[in-house]
Amino acid sequence: MGYRWQWERVPNYLAFYEDGEWWPAELLEGLLVTIKISALALVFTLLFGLITALLKTSNSVVGRGIAHAYVEGIRNTPLLVQIYLLYFVFGPIIGLDRFSTAVFALALFQGAYTAEILRAGLNGVPKGQFEACRSIGLSRFYTYFDVILPQVVRRTLPPLTNEVVSLIKTRPS
Repeated sequence: MGYRWQWERVPNYLAFYEDGEWWPAELLEGLLVTIKISALALVFTLLFGLITALLKTSNSVVGRGIAHAYVEGIRNTPLLVQIYLLYFVFGPIIGLDRFSTAVFALALFQGAYTAEILRAGLNGVPKGQFEACRSIGLSRFYTYFDVILPQVVRRTLPPLTNEVVSLIKTRPS
């Protein structure tokens, strides 16, 4: 291929100097928006994922059904369709702007995958851990918060790291 890349033009898209000040250009502004959307979506992804994983492992038939419908519904539809539905259909109804729609769409999408990772981590904790917590009188909240979830985080950290990378890479423009 005979094309010569014009590297001297790249700095013009990072920042430019005007009126005695440096201003971010398109690439730098895009990077900042990507970081903002990804950081907020990550928080909501972990929240949706944890709630859904706890519902999927609960004794409640209704909770398991809702969690199963959410995970299967999100995982079996393309992200672009979900973004279009949120932006053009549900966004105007609930008053979401473009930024919030992007964060919410990514959080819903990645939350379904994160829920399955966390569910697998919860199922990987031996039942003896739950029984030991119950026998020493720990409440259900402290059982999960102090004993179970630290083990789940340790077991699921590598796949959760992959989900963070996937979250950044699948950011809607």
